[in-house]
Amino acid sequence: MFHSAIGIFDSGVGGLTVLKAVQKVLPYEDIVYFADTARMPYGAKSAEQIVSYSRQILRWMMEEQQVKLVIVACNTSSALAIEAVSGEFDLPIVDTIRPLVSMMATQLPNRKVLVLATEATAKSGAFENAFHIAGYSGIINSIGCPQFVPLIETGQASSVLALNVAREYLSAPQAEHVEVVVHGCTHYPWMEDTLRAVLPPHVIFVDPANAMAQEAWSYLHTHHLASTSDQEGRVTYYTSGVPEHFTGQVQHLLGINAPLVKKQNFDVMG
Repeated sequence: MFHSAIGIFDSGVGGLTVLKAVQKVLPYEDIVYFADTARMPYGAKSAEQIVSYSRQILRWMMEEQQVKLVIVACNTSSALAIEAVSGEFDLPIVDTIRPLVSMMATQLPNRKVLVLATEATAKSGAFENAFHIAGYSGIINSIGCPQFVPLIETGQASSVLALNVAREYLSAPQAEHVEVVVHGCTHYPWMEDTLRAVLPPHVIFVDPANAMAQEAWSYLHTHHLASTSDQEGRVTYYTSGVPEHFTGQVQHLLGINAPLVKKQNFDVMG
């Protein structure tokens, strides 16, 4: 089992932020990365669709890729699907919310927190519920930012349009006097420079990717599943969309010359 790969999935390029964090702490692990670009954006889908997509991808990861652990690098899936479907799989699953909440409860307690998320995640109240259950002493608010993912996926994260959109979202009352901003979508770290240009310099930004990577490291080592290789792990990328397009995105965002990107067809209607 320790020779098996780690699985990571997201609706698109957002999960690449998680991939980077995982490679830093687990450099010898092979990784299977799946981007469900044909059905993106997840944030505009119904809960039933997200559950269906997540179940389908997890089954593929377990049965066809035979991974030893799955990292759900999608906040929308983590918020709406993982609790519902995780019991169906004999597979350790790391989501985006629980590791973040655990980390913040010890490192950043009693703060005014703003979670920037997809519409589906914001409406679900998943972050607020998770912080409440953990006994977090700060104030938690979420704002849906539906235009962020399309901007990032089309390479416009640093554009004037992105800056104006960020200003519009962050003019909401929930953003007043904010102390900590949580990237409640794994795409959003790609927009952090733009967000920093809008918010006061004292605001702390938190990327769940680091907490997720640490949880994956802890699980693999605690259960003696970590790779014993001394060779750098390989990453195989799959997309439900156009491989050539996703190849270009990986090259641009990660600086990789020739990523191996394969096509994985799923029922678009899920």
